[in-house]
Amino acid sequence: MLNWVITDLQPGDGTNYTLHVVKHVYGGYLVCCNDESMWLAFKDGEVKHLASRHWDYDTPNQFTQKAISDYILGLGLE
Repeated sequence: MLNWVITDLQPGDGTNYTLHVVKHVYGGYLVCCNDESMWLAFKDGEVKHLASRHWDYDTPNQFTQKAISDYILGLGLE
């Protein structure tokens, strides 16, 4: 069972992320991305944006959201 992981992720689209992934006590995984944003990810690939250092965006970064989703799905969590 995954409790936490820190990884450098390069999904191949020119982006680069440092992810800190911690199992959330109520389900899912808290993901801190580049010390800039916080996400809640689930094993089915659903990712919810929780907070960001930059609130001037109306919607969360779709590239970051997809990268986190793909990473979590790739872990094959049960």
